[in-house]
Amino acid sequence: MTQIGTEFAEWAKQKLEQDPQFMQKILFSDEANFYVNGEVNKQNHRYWSDTNPHWIDPSKTVGTKKLMKCDTHRLEDGPPTKSVLTREDALKYYRTMQVIRRMELKADQLYKQKIIRGFCHLYDGQEACAVGIESGIRLTDHLITAYRAHGYTYTRGVSVREILAELTVEAMEPWTIEHRVFVYDCFVKNNQSITAVQHEFRCHFNIHRNKDVPARNTIPRWVKALRTRGTLMNKRMLGATRMARTPENVESIRLAQLRSPNRSARKHSSELGLSNHSVPLGAGVALACKYKGTDEVCVSLYGDGAANQGQIFETYNMASLWKLPCIFICENNKYGMGTSVERAAASTDYYKRGDFIPGIRVDGMDVLCVREATKFAADHCRSGKGPIVMELQTYRYHGHSMSDPGISYRTREEIQEVRSKSDPISMLKDRMLNNNLASVEELKEIDVEVRKEIEEAAQFATTDPEPPLEELCNHIFYNEQPMEVRGTNPWMKLKSIS
Repeated sequence: MTQIGTEFAEWAKQKLEQDPQFMQKILFSDEANFYVNGEVNKQNHRYWSDTNPHWIDPSKTVGTKKLMKCDTHRLEDGPPTKSVLTREDALKYYRTMQVIRRMELKADQLYKQKIIRGFCHLYDGQEACAVGIESGIRLTDHLITAYRAHGYTYTRGVSVREILAELTVEAMEPWTIEHRVFVYDCFVKNNQSITAVQHEFRCHFNIHRNKDVPARNTIPRWVKALRTRGTLMNKRMLGATRMARTPENVESIRLAQLRSPNRSARKHSSELGLSNHSVPLGAGVALACKYKGTDEVCVSLYGDGAANQGQIFETYNMASLWKLPCIFICENNKYGMGTSVERAAASTDYYKRGDFIPGIRVDGMDVLCVREATKFAADHCRSGKGPIVMELQTYRYHGHSMSDPGISYRTREEIQEVRSKSDPISMLKDRMLNNNLASVEELKEIDVEVRKEIEEAAQFATTDPEPPLEELCNHIFYNEQPMEVRGTNPWMKLKSIS
């Protein structure tokens, strides 16, 4: 902005006000000379936009990017090798990935300060997967994740403030009616992350199915202390019950519809604390979509560490037989907990694991590759061809969870090499700068805004009061009379209110 005279800036602004299509009418020569009414203006040829007050090259507001070709299985054609990236989309992707990255780094910091306890699985390094998948499907499509779900929770519409408040287990004011959430297995408000309870016995309590007012976060900090050995909170100790698979619950298992005044329906579900349950549940959601004829698809995510479980292949069989509109996505981050994929799997071609189901292998560090592949997979499912398997080759910077330092089975040099060569945010940033989709100053402004947003959310999450003990067992059942619930011992009685 300082590189061009104020006169030209005012003139350009006036032109924009008079004619919104003015940008398309400006011509640029190879020598980057600006032409106005046949006269050459040798000044800086950047362009002013009211909505984006930065100097950008309008000839680069839309660019075609060459992508890495995807490996395919049982497909005649694969996803396109070229993709169109607009300035608006590029800025949106960049900001979203930065928010996820900074949010996870803040969660790391809060965990080390012992403000977040228990299990905490961070998503930094894999941001292109969440953002690319979200941009490749419709807002009305369904998505069911594994427990590394903070990034997807954000892309599905939950704010950073609410995510960090859930992780730190603080009280939250009830959402308005417009913010409706159908919750299965304690979605978001009631421990979507498995930080507050033991991995194997994750919160089958506080299951909430009220379609009007979602449950508040009801797991106070003192509960975290119960996670010491010998006093693990499991469903029996809390007197909780697994949600019955009744017809009434089908809509709940159809999963996590989030509505806000500024968003369309966004359907998301967290997974059980047991790895890989997202696959059969996702097929169930896809069956509901096909049964109701909604033209929706379900994205079902799992990791390479879970890819060898038998229920995946059982689900593949049923999904293929019934031609279910389900995209099975394996986020292959190279390590299942502390075991490399080469040591755990006889075949690491996870996209071929469906055998009779088509598959594609995608560069999961490139947001555009993921976006185009997801669009391709969604179109495949909507056309009635049945399910498809996607393998996203990605990488996590942290260990499996915060209890895993992540360097006992891989070297620091390996992590640093991925950061320097394949970081999803850096790759997108370089593309934007090289193609004049954004300026360095503009991206720095976004970085500052994101840091401020994360800090404010963390401040809220760490200062908000924790909910009272009386609310611990609320919302075990939907629309039931108040009932007594056994606590961590036979003499401890709590009350559950729907």
